[in-house]
Amino acid sequence: MSDAPADLPSDDARLAAEIDRLKAAFPKTRELYREVCVLLFFRFGQAPTANRLYQLVKRGSMGTPAAVLGEFRAEQRVAAARGELERTETALEQAHRGAARRAGRGPRTGEGAGGRVRGTPGDGSRSRAPQKRGGDTRP
Repeated sequence: MSDAPADLPSDDARLAAEIDRLKAAFPKTRELYREVCVLLFFRFGQAPTANRLYQLVKRGSMGTPAAVLGEFRAEQRVAAARGELERTETALEQAHRGAARRAGRGPRTGEGAGGRVRGTPGDGSRSRAPQKRGGDTRP
């Protein structure tokens, strides 16, 4: 069961309501996609994807959200480089971590390797291919 009271809308319901509000405020498709990127990324902490944007907005061709998303990401990289955004990396990392958990993938470090990635130098787990000897030509 959810810990949220029954009278509070779910994240999906809140997201749908916000997108309906944005559709009324931004009649131009590219501007609408841009605002939905901002909404997903900053308000809901989700990394926007072209497919997700198209599912939510359902306007234009698939090329439109892809192009707008590329522009949005470029703007975020520039802002992060200037130090204007402190939250960018954190929100992206959280979104990717959440997606990895939902997909059933664990962290990148090998859990069976004592917190180390298997095959790293010095852990003795690397295997080597047999070396050919100089004078030996037999298969």
